[in-house]
Amino acid sequence: MTYRNRTKGFTVFEMLLVLASVGAVLAVGVPNVLKIREESHRTACIKNLKMISVAKDKWAMDHKAKKGAKVPMDDLAGIYLQGPAYGPMCPEGGAYEVNVIGVAPTCSLAKTDKHILASTP
Repeated sequence: MTYRNRTKGFTVFEMLLVLASVGAVLAVGVPNVLKIREESHRTACIKNLKMISVAKDKWAMDHKAKKGAKVPMDDLAGIYLQGPAYGPMCPEGGAYEVNVIGVAPTCSLAKTDKHILASTP
């Protein structure tokens, strides 16, 4: 009687070991990826707020507007801001408020997700 050595395939134990290893890596990696994604969106939003602030200052100089003058986003988008004709968009879906001259632009997610433009002296 001849016995063949079965070397093809994996045992159940080997498969469970691989699945446990993959599960451990995912348990550690997924929360870190989500945190990095959130920080990236916050950084992109703050960058957009800085661009809006600079565009608003340029608009004020060109139109000789004084502190407290209202600046419409339509006037900034396309001329003073690069990108879409309606202005930049928050990566998390927030809405930008240009505000009047002398007041920094804001994002609607400022209180919940810390999408806040730090005031400059």
